[in-house]
Amino acid sequence: MLCSEFLKDFERWMDGERTPASAVHLEECAKCRQLTAELGAIALAGVRLAEEIPEPPERVWTALRAQLVSEGIIQQRGWREWWAERSATFPRPALAGAYAAVILCAVVLSRVPTAPVQEPVALGGLQSPVVALQPQFGRVEQKQVASVHGRNPAVIAKCREGLEIVDNFIALCEKTVREDPRNQVAREYLYSAYQQKAELLATMTEQGTGGTR
Repeated sequence: MLCSEFLKDFERWMDGERTPASAVHLEECAKCRQLTAELGAIALAGVRLAEEIPEPPERVWTALRAQLVSEGIIQQRGWREWWAERSATFPRPALAGAYAAVILCAVVLSRVPTAPVQEPVALGGLQSPVVALQPQFGRVEQKQVASVHGRNPAVIAKCREGLEIVDNFIALCEKTVREDPRNQVAREYLYSAYQQKAELLATMTEQGTGGTR
């Protein structure tokens, strides 16, 4: 097994779905062992930090999703199906857990080889729900944070830091998709990054914090 093949199955490995071939590769490859150890430590730290920050109640998530619907972000069939699938399959992570997930995805994305293309492709030309997300999601963010007043400085700082991390990750994913429109991994991570941002906005609304943009 090559390193690129191991990285394609890396998330399943971290989730406990470990194939014999991946196990053999990990024993033989020092770089992949180091990567696995580092991200394992990040995930563990995220779990510990998650205990410090409360998860937003379901009513906040429901209200935010209703706002996204009213803005037309999830009216398209493809995006609606993706959103429902993610919401039903994965429990909403605590804020610190979202940090760890974003960091893990960013590291994996940076190591997945991309196919060469002749010219960068604008996101606007892609047949993807990403087209609708960019301007409309910004309006949702402004509405969610406009009427919020800070109450807990420690939580405010953590939430703003998390939103900055997710914004940077979204920019990384968008850049990767522009350079290689066929990179399905980057597309999936981009969609996931927008969901993580929605989670953070919900937490910020509940805790009384302000956004970064």
